[in-house]
Amino acid sequence: QPCTPPACNRARKATGPDGISSRLLKSCADQLCGIFSHMFNLSLRLGRVPQLWKTSCIVPVPKTPHPKELNSTQRPSIHLSGLL
Repeated sequence: QPCTPPACNRARKATGPDGISSRLLKSCADQLCGIFSHMFNLSLRLGRVPQLWKTSCIVPVPKTPHPKELNSTQRPSIHLSGLL
């Protein structure tokens, strides 16, 4: 059966704190599937989640194209690891 990580479906998203683009994950899904399966299974077996998987980047995004004030016209955009 084909094995593709869920992150590979989001090929146009920005990279997260790990710096791995979802375009790369999608193009290399067949080669990386076994490695990621091993990492996820090891994480489950040990009961530990790597710190990088729990890290996110919060980026302020303007609500309007040309904001007059920066404080009240921004919303947070959270970038998570592309592996999750």
